[in-house]
Amino acid sequence: MTIPRIATLLTMSLVVSSCLAQGAPNGREPDAVSDEDRARIAIDALGDPAAHVLRSDGLLPPQGAAIYQLVMLGDAGTPVLIELLHSESPEVQHRALQLLGALAPTNALEALTDILWTLHETRIRDSILRQLARIDRDYTADVILASLDKTPPSAPSGTRCDLLARAGDIRVIPHLRPFLTGSEPYGRRRAAEMLARFGDPDAVTVLIELWESLDKNVDRAEREKISGTLSHSGDERAIPIALWTLRSNKSAISGSPLPREFGLRLVPHLLRGVRRAAPMYLEGLANALKAVHYGRGQEGWDGVPPSPEHVDLYGSALLDHRYATEPYGRSLPDAELRGTIAQALSSLGDEGRAYLRRGVHKPYAYAASLRALASYNDIEALHELAALATDASYPHRDTAVEAFASIAWLWQDAAEPYWLALLHDESIDVSSSARRHIARSRPTNAAALLTPLLKSEDPTVRATAQRMHTFYVERPGANPNEGLDIRVATDREAYGYTDDITLTIELTNGGHLPITIDTFLFDNPTYISNNLDLELVLPDGARRTYPNHGGGPDWARTTDYVRTLEPGDRIATHIDVRRHCRPAMPGIYRAQLAYGHSSQFRGQRSASPQLAPLVRSNRIEFRLAAPSRAHVDELVARLDIASLADESYAAIARICRTFGDLRDPSTIAALAALAHLPKHPRRVRNADLIRKDARKALAGFDTPALVPVWIELLDERTGLPAQQLGKLGDSRAIGPLRGRAFHSIGSGPGSVDGAAAAALSQLGDDSAMRFARRRALATMDPNDETTWDDGIEAFLVAMPGEGPTDLLRHEHPGVRSAAIHAAKRDGRVAVLAKALADTDARIRRQAMQALTRRWGVSDDEEDEPAIRIDALRHALADPELDVRRAAAIGLAEDGDDAGVSLLREDLHARDHATRTRARSALLKLHQYR
Repeated sequence: MTIPRIATLLTMSLVVSSCLAQGAPNGREPDAVSDEDRARIAIDALGDPAAHVLRSDGLLPPQGAAIYQLVMLGDAGTPVLIELLHSESPEVQHRALQLLGALAPTNALEALTDILWTLHETRIRDSILRQLARIDRDYTADVILASLDKTPPSAPSGTRCDLLARAGDIRVIPHLRPFLTGSEPYGRRRAAEMLARFGDPDAVTVLIELWESLDKNVDRAEREKISGTLSHSGDERAIPIALWTLRSNKSAISGSPLPREFGLRLVPHLLRGVRRAAPMYLEGLANALKAVHYGRGQEGWDGVPPSPEHVDLYGSALLDHRYATEPYGRSLPDAELRGTIAQALSSLGDEGRAYLRRGVHKPYAYAASLRALASYNDIEALHELAALATDASYPHRDTAVEAFASIAWLWQDAAEPYWLALLHDESIDVSSSARRHIARSRPTNAAALLTPLLKSEDPTVRATAQRMHTFYVERPGANPNEGLDIRVATDREAYGYTDDITLTIELTNGGHLPITIDTFLFDNPTYISNNLDLELVLPDGARRTYPNHGGGPDWARTTDYVRTLEPGDRIATHIDVRRHCRPAMPGIYRAQLAYGHSSQFRGQRSASPQLAPLVRSNRIEFRLAAPSRAHVDELVARLDIASLADESYAAIARICRTFGDLRDPSTIAALAALAHLPKHPRRVRNADLIRKDARKALAGFDTPALVPVWIELLDERTGLPAQQLGKLGDSRAIGPLRGRAFHSIGSGPGSVDGAAAAALSQLGDDSAMRFARRRALATMDPNDETTWDDGIEAFLVAMPGEGPTDLLRHEHPGVRSAAIHAAKRDGRVAVLAKALADTDARIRRQAMQALTRRWGVSDDEEDEPAIRIDALRHALADPELDVRRAAAIGLAEDGDDAGVSLLREDLHARDHATRTRARSALLKLHQYR
């Protein structure tokens, strides 16, 4: 077929679908195109071998529009693809088979089976079998087994045996066993590799013998391949081989099937002795143990708890200096390994505790042992840690004090004599530890602990103690910012486009008691305060928070990072807004400052109402004038592609951001030229980033004139062009979007281009989205949560009139999981609360995670905090213990003690992780007193 003919067909397919879309009120394909026309478009576009590599002037591949026609044909498209199978071109045959597997028409099974055994070309037959398996695995297995009975395999590596083995079909075993004892070496190996996955001991023996016969240097890749196969076998003889092969990569063991396949059986092999005390090996060992016990790196598997049978193995490893490398430090890989081992020991009761008591005296194990002993949370641990902290001969007293302080708040009366002894001990400075203890746990005996600090010879310690006495003794539980007043002002009401914009911030203590202010936000120009939030509302209603680019403004200097504002005192600074937000959009801006608890900022979910309320300033307005025409023209001239140099990118990025906010139509042509910047210009670096910034700026415009530009950019990998076409709502984009959405079908897992499919849905055409969902449901196994991720994407794009609540009623748990993802993304607390009543525990766990994680869903609507708290309280009666625990922790983080009884039980659980989580939650609850 000639190139003009291909171009004609491409134009025909796009024009037909585009014109029909314009004529239909809902944007869907009308009945005017007959099935015969659809079939002809598909055959003409897909039947030419050149069409599989040709791209016409940068437009989309013609196959995309043709595949759309096939999707619209449904099962009626099968004869078209069968016809293409008889092409003389291998490329066309291959593409047709790929499409049969991807489109999965229900009437293709019989048609493919009819021609399967009439073809003499082995490659085509094997390809047909693979595509049959994509359509219906069980049907294909029966077809293969019938063929194996009639024509036994000549080698185990054939497609028939391989497909059955990969599917885990045990019926293939009798057909593979004869090759295991054959004389042909490659056949024995392939049969052994397949049979080993079924746990065949003879196959494992063959692979072990083969592995041992290979040279460890010359045949390294082959040895690694064999060890990977053995990792799936479940035969414990494979463990040493797999460990030996994987030991040089710190993530290889934790990311392999070994932890899941062997579980606790892996531990003795990991701790049997140090092969090499190198940081990478020790870090890999720590990761492997975490994979076994906590499921780290093992998707869909939570691991298995440490076994009492291994307590001596863990204890010996903790005390073995070969598991450590000097110098010792908390952040080093060997320290992480000892911490992991210590946690395992602390999950093994008194026997594990005995080893930890010995570990506190080892120079390489004391830190991990002290922290692990503290995790027991009982009075016995308190006395042990306090004895070490107060022992003048103990060389690690500072670390012992930290461990002691972590549980002292649980046993305030018993801990007080130890604190007083430490505070009066001149050989150790525990003033900072005591202050942290008081600030974190707010003990009832704070007055007694602060008394020695109020008498300190250090004036800084005395001053800090006095402030703490005010807030924790004289008025405990009061709002620490009570009486604080914040005023924000500008130096003028209107600014020129390039003028400096200066805000004056003044904080005044209008109350009757001192207020402590973190003045780091005034003193350090590179510091971003956790307590300060300056919000700018742009003329178009968008919100930006300050500081948001790193760096900092010109703050007034003070003498101390922490300053006490006595009644009537004030502190002020000036902020250069352009150092952070770079306002470029002409119009009226509104600004307001808030000061308060850090958890109420930075994208976290809303803080509990029991936290001290934010102190907000007055809201001010200022006007930014439009730029002059000369100024805009000057910036446009600087975007000239001919003048770009290696140093251009920083300036180009700033101009693109400015134009994106300015939205001046006269800048579109320059931005569009940059958006098409050649990929590899020899004299311009950062071309990819320049194109990205230009396209992002163009996305700020909503003019229909940009539709042809975005259509031309559709062939790029980024989804921005499709997103913009969907937003612009122009029917001219429907045809090109269909080509983009469908062009990759058959070349990958069978999914459509997500951005193009979403854009089509916005334009009223849900064909791509429905196809993606059908394929997603075919790949998601209801019983295997690890298969849901790819399919979830298809359901995150809402269909017309659909919301997360609709998906939550779907029978497939994977779709309901998508509903939770969508609800979390959109901040739908009510949907997540409803998901906590799902019959599937997996769905309830996901919903609970979204409701309780620190970075989970926000509940900033007026009624959402009550909905979330009520849902968590109901979850305390959930049948699953882990869901109940998560609910109790989530409630505690918000100051609700409904789950406190469960947390107190968990405080003394056998498992280390459970105890530490419970202690952290109870401490958070304690802070709300």
